[in-house]
Amino acid sequence: MTSFRSILAGIGALAVASSPALAAPAPACLQPAEQAALELRALQSRLMVGAVACRQEEAYNAFVRRFQRELGSAYTQAEGHFRRLHGGQGRTRFNQYDTVLANAQSEENIRHGSSFCRDTQVFFREAMALDSAQLARFGVERNIIQPYQAAACSEATTRPSRTRPVRAARTTSAASAERR
Repeated sequence: MTSFRSILAGIGALAVASSPALAAPAPACLQPAEQAALELRALQSRLMVGAVACRQEEAYNAFVRRFQRELGSAYTQAEGHFRRLHGGQGRTRFNQYDTVLANAQSEENIRHGSSFCRDTQVFFREAMALDSAQLARFGVERNIIQPYQAAACSEATTRPSRTRPVRAARTTSAASAERR
């Protein structure tokens, strides 16, 4: 199993190194709905990787059924962000983002071992208790990795108003430690 994890880590590192930078080009920015959509995509990706790695497919399926409309909307909104920024290359860039996102979540599994599955079980239980308006914020509060970096759009202009913090250092076990 360790060699499989090593292979996944290598693939993830290669995908990150070989794909175009995930930082949005200046003066690109994230609209509030796009930001929420990307955060929800990160949560869904984390739960999907956890479901497969931790054999919690039933919990994932229940999550998807419960929040199907919100997840579909987040997909559309996130893809729209990349289309807005990259035009005809938007779909490709969105697919690259999804790949890097899944790889980042898989690397968390490798880094944190059994605590990853324990955290996944808790995340499913907590997420299922939320209403749809709380989902994106939940991922941020639980330190779900979000490798995409872009400034938030101000309401008056499309210039970046603030820089998002780097989240690559966030870990699921750190979130677990805070809850203990």
